[in-house]
Amino acid sequence: MNLLLDVGSIKTGGGLQLAINFLKYLESKEVKKNLESVYVLRPEKGPLSDDKYYEFVCDGVLTYPDSYIKRKMFEVFTLDKFLRTNNIDIAYTFFGSGLGDLKNVRKVVSVAYPIICYPDSSYWDYLPFFKKFKKKLVNDFRRNRIKKADTVIVETEVMRYRLHKFLDLAFSRLTTIPPSPSSFVSDVGYENKGEENRILLLGGTDPHKNLWRLPSISNSLEKIGVVDYCFILSVSEEAFDDCLELMGVDLKFNRDKFRFVGSIHPEKINEIYASADFLMNVSDLESFSNNYMEAWKAGIPLICSDRDFSRNICKGSAVYIEPHDAEGAAEGIKLLIDDKSSQQNLVEEGKVQLSRLPTINEKFEMIFGLLK
Repeated sequence: MNLLLDVGSIKTGGGLQLAINFLKYLESKEVKKNLESVYVLRPEKGPLSDDKYYEFVCDGVLTYPDSYIKRKMFEVFTLDKFLRTNNIDIAYTFFGSGLGDLKNVRKVVSVAYPIICYPDSSYWDYLPFFKKFKKKLVNDFRRNRIKKADTVIVETEVMRYRLHKFLDLAFSRLTTIPPSPSSFVSDVGYENKGEENRILLLGGTDPHKNLWRLPSISNSLEKIGVVDYCFILSVSEEAFDDCLELMGVDLKFNRDKFRFVGSIHPEKINEIYASADFLMNVSDLESFSNNYMEAWKAGIPLICSDRDFSRNICKGSAVYIEPHDAEGAAEGIKLLIDDKSSQQNLVEEGKVQLSRLPTINEKFEMIFGLLK
């Protein structure tokens, strides 16, 4: 097998952690003996642009331009020639929409774009018009790319069903391989870390993540007498304010209840979990958020948006709230903060859900078996 591993669209988040883990997996002798050659398409920016991740694993590295226009030119004039010259017979996009038309190359794509198959999400109800228009154009591009894949890997049966329904993909082209938690996270031992209840939110400021709802949830918490809390966000304060402005949210709120730690390198992620009492994910759109698995593995309670994907994945390991109902969300958070027994039950149920997932090596073996 002459493999092109495409990680060119991965810059942050859970996908970044898993991509680094997969590159380490490819270094093993057992895997290498099944490969004639491995080439990598890496991003132009971000941690995976660093040469250190590829020096022991691959025969060559290409850099995927950040600009969409340059990407198209790169695919037409550089990538096609590279594939022919090196006799690449399979291209695996680790997470993304794929590489389009590749002649005589089998295309396998791992998809974690819930935005392309949730036309019924409340996310669309709150998005500004021009932002919505742009997103829909990008989604059309992604859907067209994904449809060109020979095999599409998804992480849950919910995503498999939705891609079949909304992209008209045959079930035979859709394969479910459950996710596995990153090796960067370990059990931090659950206990309240102090007088302050620290609620961690990991992820960017994309509107579907609903970070812009936090000021109103914070105000509602204080109205019902909850003052011993803070939100820890993995974004900068400037990026958070930009998000609030985009969504028309007043920038005047109690900033003492917000801590901005910025983007977190995968190797530092366990330190953040060790400093938190709860992990909150109030997104309108997820495939299988790495947050869920990491919270289970770290051993801290989950607070999640009440959506089909979260209930299907987390089951009894989370408290569910409606992010667009600030008062109701605050009540749900207060009930959990006040109930230590419930917190422990969520942690224990999280361990049950974690035990049902493959280990990271088992997941990679399933992927590699599919590639072969």
